[in-house]
Amino acid sequence: MIIDDLSKLLPKATVRYDTSRAIVTESSLQSKINHLEWTGSCFQCIDPAIAKEMSSVFQKFGNQNNIFCCDCDGLTIFEHEGQKYLFLTELKSNFDSKDLYHACEQLISSYIKINMVLSLLPTYEKEEFIVKGFIAMRPPNKDVLLDWHAAQFARPNKSIQRENQLALSLCHHNPSKSLIIKPSTHGALKDFNLGPKGIFKEMELIFVPVDSGNGISLDVKRYI
Repeated sequence: MIIDDLSKLLPKATVRYDTSRAIVTESSLQSKINHLEWTGSCFQCIDPAIAKEMSSVFQKFGNQNNIFCCDCDGLTIFEHEGQKYLFLTELKSNFDSKDLYHACEQLISSYIKINMVLSLLPTYEKEEFIVKGFIAMRPPNKDVLLDWHAAQFARPNKSIQRENQLALSLCHHNPSKSLIIKPSTHGALKDFNLGPKGIFKEMELIFVPVDSGNGISLDVKRYI
């Protein structure tokens, strides 16, 4: 298994195998959503701190504000009917277009960095995995989404425009609450000339609304 080889490479990292569930947590006391539980499979859970520690390289030698300097809350691997999956998870609180866009960047950043590490292992082949990114957050207010739609015609700056467009595309008149991200079209990635071994061909981004409570339990079979 990947986590066996990863444990040999990084023996101090927290990696584990669970036959029934994988729990992603957010440690901030201010967070309104502090856990998400994956069920419905056997899971290989990778310590997100591995990707987080790699951020220091990009902070020291690159631009501290670029996409490589942020991280998500959960990295989970599992297999279903012969197909391998990598689920990346980020937990947020109240709905906000800026936080939503930043969460998307966190998922992408963690993928890039954990893919760099896993590529050192004999049991990992990037092409074998379907990659999905999940953002758990309070659902948006419909009036707010309509305001954002109207704001798109008011010529906001590019960053606000990208944030609002993602919120509208992902959450407004989109029953699936999902969309496909490709490196050639995502704004934060177009500035970097990344080789095909360093980034996914595509990632399905999925919004998970958490109406109440501080967490949610999801069956992976709902998303595969």
